[in-house]
Amino acid sequence: MKKHYNLNKESIYLSSFDFGKTQNIEVKCGRKTYMVDVDKDCSGVHVEFYDKLNNNRSEYRKYGANHCSINFTGDKHCIDRAFFEDRFEVSNAQHILKVKNLI
Repeated sequence: MKKHYNLNKESIYLSSFDFGKTQNIEVKCGRKTYMVDVDKDCSGVHVEFYDKLNNNRSEYRKYGANHCSINFTGDKHCIDRAFFEDRFEVSNAQHILKVKNLI
């Protein structure tokens, strides 16, 4: 399983991940490196995004200000640079729909 993605040149295809939890995937977007956890089961995929603090060490801030999580139904989805940059808006929209009991 690939543990490093550069969204400046490629996309992340969620169908390529095995079922279960895959943690500490490094994702580079622009000049900054982020960490991603993917939890895949038969009903969908749960993806968590958080900051990597230091490039020399594997320190990260899992529940900091830039933490967000997104649920996908099914696994035929792609995370590209444009989606990654808009991840907070998608996460906030999912949260509003969940509060209103629409999903």
